[in-house]
Amino acid sequence: MKSNLIFSVSFFLSFVNFLLFYSYPFRLEELGMGNGVAGLVVGTATIFTLIMRVISGIIIDKFRLKWAMLTTAILYSLSLLLMNGNWEFTVIAGRLGLGGLLGIMSTLLMYYTLTASDDRAEKSRNVSMFTFFNALPTCLAPFIALKMTQIWGVNSVAVIAVILFLVCLLLVLLLDIQTTSIGGGDGSKEEGFSESLRCVIADKNVRASIIILSLIYIISGTTVTFLPTYFVKSGINDPSWYFLVFTICMMLPRLLLKKHMPQDSIFPAKLLMICVTLGLAGNLANYLLAENQFVLSGAVCNGATLGIIYPVVMSYVVCCVGKNLSGTLSSVVAAAADLGVISSNIGLGIISVSISEDAAMMFPIIASVAALLIVYLRMMAQPHIKRKMSS
Repeated sequence: MKSNLIFSVSFFLSFVNFLLFYSYPFRLEELGMGNGVAGLVVGTATIFTLIMRVISGIIIDKFRLKWAMLTTAILYSLSLLLMNGNWEFTVIAGRLGLGGLLGIMSTLLMYYTLTASDDRAEKSRNVSMFTFFNALPTCLAPFIALKMTQIWGVNSVAVIAVILFLVCLLLVLLLDIQTTSIGGGDGSKEEGFSESLRCVIADKNVRASIIILSLIYIISGTTVTFLPTYFVKSGINDPSWYFLVFTICMMLPRLLLKKHMPQDSIFPAKLLMICVTLGLAGNLANYLLAENQFVLSGAVCNGATLGIIYPVVMSYVVCCVGKNLSGTLSSVVAAAADLGVISSNIGLGIISVSISEDAAMMFPIIASVAALLIVYLRMMAQPHIKRKMSS
């Protein structure tokens, strides 16, 4: 029952987030602010997400907490109301507030998922299923957001988002009722955080996988904030189909590959190589084919990339540390993904304003090339992989 509640909260929270994320550039445009401003605002909000992920992860491992999820969800609803205001300040402030609170809620949900079982294989499956339900609403949310914005205006999206979050709030209440308290680790509070940091910094494979995740998640920020208006300006009258294909391809790998996630501390070189290669192909398609229907190949490649990369890296890194560090380390991995989104939003915003939007499209391509190089170097450093390639 508790696992079902965790997955349900993840589903509705994700649905609300993607409705807002895809409609937000049009909300700012309605208030007279351009695409570059949207990128900077979203990038700043993602910085808050990153900061609060790390802080909340550390707090979970150090202290026993009660009603943490419900308190955060109530504050989230207040930020949602702010974002639906009619002034530029409230719309921007609400989005920044959502960024920080999303970092806390997602860290809490991942903590529940990671601590549900001590078995590594089951833990990997739980991570895959959690990310599946987190990605599931993206099959419809972006499509619905863009369609409703075109037909009824951006305010109609806000109404749907508020209704869905009320459902999410009820589920959070039920989840917190079933959970007396969370966190606190095993008493080694000061050692826990330093140990997790040593793992991230000292282990070359863990460090490489997290850097790769951050570089690949530049695709996420590009897709959510930049591509909708970029495609419209390129001559695609209805970009919603691109994002429907993108989100379907992002969801399916998390379901189909749930039994093939890393279950030990061996660097997942093959899965990561598949991810970064698909990501590079998708970014090239977005840049070269933006004016015709073949750009859908970019949606397929980039969707599959994001569908595979996050559960792979999270499952692998969690297998490298103990259960008492689940909060801290899961927040570090999630923060790496946030860094990619931050980089894309701020980088694309600056490049598009100072140079051009076409030049900005080179940014995710360069990031994918860098990720491909890192995976290749780590593959060459693994003796068992080199033996297989030579034979």
